[in-house]
Amino acid sequence: MRPLNRDSIVATVLLIAGGVLFWDTFQWRRTPYATMASSVWPRFVLIVFFALCAVYLVRSLVKGAAGESKATFLGWLTYYRNPLWCYGLFFLFLVTLPYLGMLIGGILFVWAVQAVVGEWTVRAQLRHATIAIASVGFMWLVFTYALDVILPAGSLFHI
Repeated sequence: MRPLNRDSIVATVLLIAGGVLFWDTFQWRRTPYATMASSVWPRFVLIVFFALCAVYLVRSLVKGAAGESKATFLGWLTYYRNPLWCYGLFFLFLVTLPYLGMLIGGILFVWAVQAVVGEWTVRAQLRHATIAIASVGFMWLVFTYALDVILPAGSLFHI
């Protein structure tokens, strides 16, 4: 095994934070009318989070740190281009959510992320659009009709 690196430290901090949050779920009060405790879903998410952080820790200890970025600002931008695009597009999605709504805004967001990260052929763009429409449309149907969750409709289209 290699000595501790930046990824190992981050993974350890995330594991500790996840453990503290999981321990906190045992302090939550159970409402008398609930059929299931309110801590079930957060515990499930934290277990998945814990498993992914454990994989992150093991990989960082076995393989070492990820490739270091360039020392220049342009090198840093080039190295982190895809995550920066994803954060920027997500910010744009959040800003336009009141206007476009969850369905149209979500479809555009998923398509845009795939278009930026993936390839730029016509066939790939059609595939990205199909995936975006199918996945966001299915999630919208599940939340709207099966779970009765009121999602933002948007002021432009009222869908």
